[in-house]
Amino acid sequence: MQTIRTKPNMIPTKYIIPVLTFVVGTLFGSGAIWQWGQLELGKNQHELQKSKNIIAINEKIADLLIETNELKSDWIEERENQNDALARKKPSEHQQRKVKPVEKKIEVAAIFSLREIVKEKRKLNSIKKRIEINSNLVAELERQLATIEVRTPREIDLKLNLPRSPVFDLE
Repeated sequence: MQTIRTKPNMIPTKYIIPVLTFVVGTLFGSGAIWQWGQLELGKNQHELQKSKNIIAINEKIADLLIETNELKSDWIEERENQNDALARKKPSEHQQRKVKPVEKKIEVAAIFSLREIVKEKRKLNSIKKRIEINSNLVAELERQLATIEVRTPREIDLKLNLPRSPVFDLE
């Protein structure tokens, strides 16, 4: 009797080649690997664009905060100038008694100083409005940044919390 020897657990090569060809053809032929590569590339490009947007928005916010601080210092300086000008223009009681007979000159001087006061108040109001505009822009940019970073927006208080404007007496 003759015994035939076979190798145990051996897959014949006639089955391996078609299976291997099928797997390689499926992966490369249909573009599955290339599609996966493009997907990863797209994710990386999206993250890069997201980072660029975050940096740009942060720069805008920083510029607006710097400008707002400069406007606040301008407002304080302008207000102090108004106080100094008012102190210089306000006549003493002795000067008021001395000039009382000439009522028209006082009225003309009062109108002139009133115009100056209105002009100065307009300057203060324009600075205040620019601060409010910057505050609104910073809040909007912060909302955009929070949306991109998927978080809640921070509260940034840029309101003009300064002492009251000087009171002008026209007596």
